[in-house]
Amino acid sequence: SYLTLQDELRLTQALRCYWLSREVPIGLNLPVLHAGLETLASSWFDSGRSRSNVYMQKKDFDSLLKAELASAKSKLESHKYGVKILNKLRHAYDMSAKDSLQYFFDDIGLSVGNTERWAIEERHPMAHGAARVFDGTTDKKMIQATRVYQTLFHRIVLKLLGYDGTYIDYGTIGLPIRHISEPSGT
Repeated sequence: SYLTLQDELRLTQALRCYWLSREVPIGLNLPVLHAGLETLASSWFDSGRSRSNVYMQKKDFDSLLKAELASAKSKLESHKYGVKILNKLRHAYDMSAKDSLQYFFDDIGLSVGNTERWAIEERHPMAHGAARVFDGTTDKKMIQATRVYQTLFHRIVLKLLGYDGTYIDYGTIGLPIRHISEPSGT
């Protein structure tokens, strides 16, 4: 399965991010691990194995809101940031990154739990430079987020490869054995 999907789903690039994230200090590793997850998700959507990951097709959106977008353009053209606002309006049919990930999980049939969602969110402070990242109080939390996120990554790759067995949940104390359909950290 791996060799069949290797190029199509850019598995080598995703795994390169995974292994690099294991070499980078805790906390700094989460954005790198997330890059691997986004590689898998974007490759999945690009592969044609999925329906489109947009809320609505662009042509339908443009057709439906043509008059409203023209009106918005005339109202915003004199505003300092009018072009930027209009650009956001014109791309409102695109899914947000968060919704796109959820769509990916649904599409591959992977149940993602609250602890896994929390781990995904924990990359934001490091990726966006929050002050609390370096204050020394988040070490234990970052270690837990890392273990849960790594396990989610394992589950995603296994699911993409068609695996339907058990896995070791490195995101939970005691390292329980769970079925691939059971989220980590529960």
